[in-house]
Amino acid sequence: MDTRRKAVVGLVVVLPLGALALLARSEAQSPSAPTPTAATSTAPAPTKTPTPTLQPGAVRPAASAAAPRPLEPRKGADLVSALRTADTDAAREAYLRSLGDRAQLKDASLRDALLGLAADPSSTPQARAVALDLIRRAPLLDAASVAKLGAIAAASDLDADTRTRAIDVLHQLSTRDDLDAAVGRALLAAIASPPSADARAFALDALRTSASSDAELASVGGFLADGSPLVRASAARALATSPASARTTVAGQLEGALASENDQNAAGAMIESLLRVGRAGADALLAQAAQEQVVQQNAGLQRQVADYRAQLAAGETDPTRIQNEHARREQALAAQR
Repeated sequence: MDTRRKAVVGLVVVLPLGALALLARSEAQSPSAPTPTAATSTAPAPTKTPTPTLQPGAVRPAASAAAPRPLEPRKGADLVSALRTADTDAAREAYLRSLGDRAQLKDASLRDALLGLAADPSSTPQARAVALDLIRRAPLLDAASVAKLGAIAAASDLDADTRTRAIDVLHQLSTRDDLDAAVGRALLAAIASPPSADARAFALDALRTSASSDAELASVGGFLADGSPLVRASAARALATSPASARTTVAGQLEGALASENDQNAAGAMIESLLRVGRAGADALLAQAAQEQVVQQNAGLQRQVADYRAQLAAGETDPTRIQNEHARREQALAAQR
């Protein structure tokens, strides 16, 4: 599971799934309808908390005895027109029909039309939910599509569910190296104007700062002082991927934030990032971290710092292996209690 996503705990519970939970009912009942694939994303595993996935399928009532009639695929302009004013039932039907011809999602004009529908506050929430779920499945998304997703995520005239779904699509695209810069810009827009603190944390968890400018790094660093510990933790993890040229500055930001931190999970994320940012100088940063009040008052954080330093002293230099070994030791300790 992705370390950069662990800050979104409870996001799906807090932000309603909306229409797609209902849309999935008919899909579950219909043997002729293709089964949607789950959203995916990649990155290191979290050490503290599980990660929700924003996707349809939460409601699965028992299938009826009588098999429903197959639906003819709904395509192109007909699909967008059917969705624009759709209520839940109409959106469900259009959604299931569109899945009968997924190849049409390769059509750039259809993708643009669906993105336009998702960005239109006069369309129904159900229509926007379906449009973004279809975009989530679309191949060949480009930088222009990513920019439109960023605009949807930051749009104050759209509902929180729509905007969070757009962030979820960006989260999935964050693993594509060819879209790294475009996704970074879109996520920064969403981070600057999110529908909620949880959504901001979710967007920060997807952000890779390896190509970020000094101004962008400073902006992300500012969230180390956010009122939400979830956001502070996510900002720390985002800064862990900062370019080598900025690591001295970033390390200073993390050290300053840790000195005033009072939340264990946020402090743990800052310590993880100090390990990654510090590189050859990580031990000195961790030695200072061990002196901070939040670490002194928490046995778990003390073990984290001590474990990291011990592995560095033993010659291990790979941050991921160090973090994974610490997680293994913590699990073994928990099993003994």
